[in-house]
Amino acid sequence: MEVAQPILKKGYTLYMDNFYSSPHLFLTLLKNDTNAIGTVRKNRKNMPKVFSSMKLKKGEVKTLSSHGLLALKWRDKKDVHILSTKHSNADLINTGKRRKNKVGDSENIIKPASVLEYNKGMGGVDKQDQLLACFPVMRKCVKGYKKMFFYLIDMAFYNAHVLYSKINCTTKAGITSFRLAIAEELLAQLSLPNYKRRGRPSSSDTPFRLAAKNWAHFPENIPSTKSKQHPGKRCRVCYKHNIRKETTWQCKQCKVALHLPTSFEKYHTLHNY
Repeated sequence: MEVAQPILKKGYTLYMDNFYSSPHLFLTLLKNDTNAIGTVRKNRKNMPKVFSSMKLKKGEVKTLSSHGLLALKWRDKKDVHILSTKHSNADLINTGKRRKNKVGDSENIIKPASVLEYNKGMGGVDKQDQLLACFPVMRKCVKGYKKMFFYLIDMAFYNAHVLYSKINCTTKAGITSFRLAIAEELLAQLSLPNYKRRGRPSSSDTPFRLAAKNWAHFPENIPSTKSKQHPGKRCRVCYKHNIRKETTWQCKQCKVALHLPTSFEKYHTLHNY
């Protein structure tokens, strides 16, 4: 109620899931000229107890109302319980879509008006939760405030992706690739300590190659082998431009073959070298 203060008594409609919905909350909002529609748990306090014993077939709906509050039970794939102060009856509506029943015949999909409006009002929130669940920043935290902090970061990423998608209509980027691109841009501009790296060097480019002033990128001769005293390798910059040239120099940090001095400088200072 404290969060809702700025919008009370202005005729708005609030949509919420079963974590928040309750008859007491909805009636309180109704007294403040604010409608509310939401799914609700059947065992929530002051919910009709008769709903728990009702057995409905698929498509059937039962309603109870009191003091401007409608409680609805509808059977879809499972029981759906709805509370609404904006609707007075079930008002079944043909959605215009069809599906096959158990027999194999095609039938119209009919839903209560309150369910359709709830889906429309909560659609953006449900989609957001679905996308954030695929690639969350948050990990297991003991402290609640840390969960809130990481969730706000997730929200910021999602909102940025929505705005980016609206501005760049021609370029479609999924939220995962969008977040990876942001991470790479941040790493490319970040000053990091010179950690010791294990294993073979990666053959692909990494954002770390652009941090030359902090990562001690210096040229060195490619180490000799048993068969060659002064071995050569294809220059990475020349290779990208389809030029077949070898060099005996490489970056001491990246272990990438590069001609001196032009290719070496381009590789460590330009995104598109």
